[in-house]
Amino acid sequence: MHQKKEHEYESNEPDEDFVCELDDGSVVAIEATDVQLREMRIALRDGTLVSQVSTLEVHLTTEVPDPEQEEQEEGLEAPRAKSKTNANSKGSQSKTAKLPPGPIRLYTNERRLTEHTQRRLGTLFRTNRMLVILVKDNDGRKPPFGANETSNKIFGTYGDKETPNVQLSGCSNNQTSLTPDSGEPNVNAIMDAPGVVEVSITISIRPFDGSKIENAAVEAANQKLGISLPGMFDFVAIVIEDCYDSNDCGFAAYAYLNSWKSVYVQDYFVYPAVVTHELGHNFNFGHSGVIRTYDDWSCSMGNPLFADHLDKMCFK
Repeated sequence: MHQKKEHEYESNEPDEDFVCELDDGSVVAIEATDVQLREMRIALRDGTLVSQVSTLEVHLTTEVPDPEQEEQEEGLEAPRAKSKTNANSKGSQSKTAKLPPGPIRLYTNERRLTEHTQRRLGTLFRTNRMLVILVKDNDGRKPPFGANETSNKIFGTYGDKETPNVQLSGCSNNQTSLTPDSGEPNVNAIMDAPGVVEVSITISIRPFDGSKIENAAVEAANQKLGISLPGMFDFVAIVIEDCYDSNDCGFAAYAYLNSWKSVYVQDYFVYPAVVTHELGHNFNFGHSGVIRTYDDWSCSMGNPLFADHLDKMCFK
């Protein structure tokens, strides 16, 4: 996207950020030293750190809007790893969970593991329920497509034959698919189109503040649908007009590993290979590149194809 060619990523920077999910479901960025970030990225790749399951044995400081107010905690549970399709960005949120310098220790939190496996998360080889949130900010900025066209391009609701749903079905011998049906008729009735809800948030998306925007979008969708996301959904995609005025920009989309959430800018959310790539991260897949993060053009978890109408790309 920004400063990137349509079909090429040129950076080989590490592309994982780490965030902490609070009890109310909101997220804040984890601020750590370069050494700690490197240790976490290595642990993520070798399986020692499991997104949303592992516990960091550290002391941390949580910064709140009042810079003079601080509180100490004994550990950071279940860090969530976030992967962008472009690897240029660093965290830039108004709230952070700051780790003091020092080595980190990781272990599997059995309680979190049990809770995580009992949650409804996207799973290969079944029909996954998906919700798309189209976000309009307080300055009127909104995605380029409305609810009906979005539903058609994601799910094929009105006859589109080249969709992420078709990609997943075709790559799995029809064992994996997406559905806009929440399973709750009252929730379906509130949607603006099958699988799509339009919301307005009371903040601006400019400058870009990922966690703040995500939290506002989820809260607005919760209020409109009368649920607490992810609720009955396996996947939730948040779509904003664009990323503005931040070093965190330069991506087409990003997703949380082993989770339910992804975020898209511009019209990238209607590109089947891009959506499949981000859902792959939700399935807990990493990137397939070896020498460079995006040097693999052969599968969905490499460098996705950037167009609305293309032959399908599959997971390896």
